[in-house]
Amino acid sequence: MTYRVETYEKTFAGHEPFIAQHRSSGFGILPASVQLEMALLGVAQRRAFAPLELVDVAFVRPFTVADDERVTGRLDVTFAERTRFELSAVTPDGRKAVSTGTGGPLPADARPPAAWEVTCPVPVPPERIYRGWAEAGLTYGPDFHTVRRLSVGDGAAEASLATVAQPVPWYSHPLLVDGVFQVVSCALQDLADGDAPGPMLPIGVARLALYANLSALTTGVTVRVRRTAVQDAWSVADAVLLDPAGQVVAELTGVRMRRLPAHRSASAPGLLTRIEWAPADAPAPRRPATGTWVVLHDGGPDAAGAATVRALRADGARVVEVLPEGPAPATGADRRIMPRPDEAAFQRLWEEIGAPVEGVVHLWNTGPARPDQAELAAGLYACLAALKTLGQRQRSGRFLVATERAQPVAAGDAPEPARAALWGLVRTAAIEYPGLRPRLVDLDPASADALVAELGGAGPVEVVYRAGVRHVP
Repeated sequence: MTYRVETYEKTFAGHEPFIAQHRSSGFGILPASVQLEMALLGVAQRRAFAPLELVDVAFVRPFTVADDERVTGRLDVTFAERTRFELSAVTPDGRKAVSTGTGGPLPADARPPAAWEVTCPVPVPPERIYRGWAEAGLTYGPDFHTVRRLSVGDGAAEASLATVAQPVPWYSHPLLVDGVFQVVSCALQDLADGDAPGPMLPIGVARLALYANLSALTTGVTVRVRRTAVQDAWSVADAVLLDPAGQVVAELTGVRMRRLPAHRSASAPGLLTRIEWAPADAPAPRRPATGTWVVLHDGGPDAAGAATVRALRADGARVVEVLPEGPAPATGADRRIMPRPDEAAFQRLWEEIGAPVEGVVHLWNTGPARPDQAELAAGLYACLAALKTLGQRQRSGRFLVATERAQPVAAGDAPEPARAALWGLVRTAAIEYPGLRPRLVDLDPASADALVAELGGAGPVEVVYRAGVRHVP
């Protein structure tokens, strides 16, 4: 089936206010709030404002613009059962996805929720947060200084926002929505003791519901934020935006933010970040697995894949084994051969299985290393195809990726580059597909059985085992 696609392009220069007044590490950054406004306009097809929502928004990478640079942003909007958008940065190296998600109008009978309360007894001078961010390398220009009053509590914040910028017929006002992200980052940090806030970057929003046009609310709105989760790689909060009458005009649920790396000067060489792995406690006991599970492994009787299959079947789950090669299985056997693991192959697999998939365990980058092209085909490319097609089919489940020797843990470790590349993909997938809960486990031959303990839904996104010892970043 062919769906209609609308494409918009805009070239951003480093001197434009939204770029020049929103900077980190010497680069201008197109704010996430501007990207949301572009998506809202595209999804609504530029019609007169009506309540609408964006769902499963992922900010995949920053849209950076140097002072003397011009970068074209391309927004593709695909109108299907659920309208999908993708904003890309067009560079000499090709298009790179910046943000993605879906959206559409709210039902005609949709009503704003009641405004919930937060307890925020500690006032924080707004100038303190902007000064703290600037000292850490994240600089906001005067137009972005929208926080007029701020108070914080335990995992909560409340603020008044206003802007002196000239009104523009936005749907969501980017300066006000950026102010919401600023307040969210304050709620996710402990500022009650006088600590300076660290800079944080929004990496996703589960849902943005816009009940009213915000362009006329420049003189004052209230934002309330409450923290809902703390993960290893990011933290999560919900926020509501209230008009002067106390009515909810917008709500953001599942706002995911992570810290920016510490500011480095241009004279400080080396990596921006490095993972240090620390020994950790064993995972909490898992509940027996249920439903249908798919295990992608090599079929060996003594490997981590075989142990995983045995454990799942012992729990009573249905297990479909997928092997990259081998003789054709007997008719009706829950085993498949997939010599070409592309999107078409995985779409057929999900259709043949029929029932919703409770979990997927990908182990095609374990065992002895092969040539890079074989590792990439079985790992990076196959995993991308599996994630993409499963994410189109269902919004919840589990997706556990196991590798061997993909991460350097001890001094002198030399990870396999093709397997390390798979980690980069799944780290991004953990942002883009939160409902599938992608996780990564790196093993060594002495830890093959450890994977079974990680089959539960909870746990950090990244785990490493060495000689049976569990490590977390």
